[in-house]
Amino acid sequence: MSEQEPLNYYIDYSHRFNCSCLLSAKPGKEIAVLVRDASNREAPPIKARGYRSPDGLSFKVTTASGEQICELAYKDVEQLAQHKD
Repeated sequence: MSEQEPLNYYIDYSHRFNCSCLLSAKPGKEIAVLVRDASNREAPPIKARGYRSPDGLSFKVTTASGEQICELAYKDVEQLAQHKD
């Protein structure tokens, strides 16, 4: 049996709608999040699920099938999602 390769995705901060959703994520709630495949930057975004912890301090992103992509401090997600015009 071959070992499954780790998921290599990143949150797509280039879409304003995605950033707006990330910034409005409420503690204990799940939202739709767009992620991109790091090995194929030309590929279209993939829809994933984001979940902000009940205490509001962390943010976890999983694929539609439930595989974890990343877990970050929510303050870092919030900072990256803020667009500077």
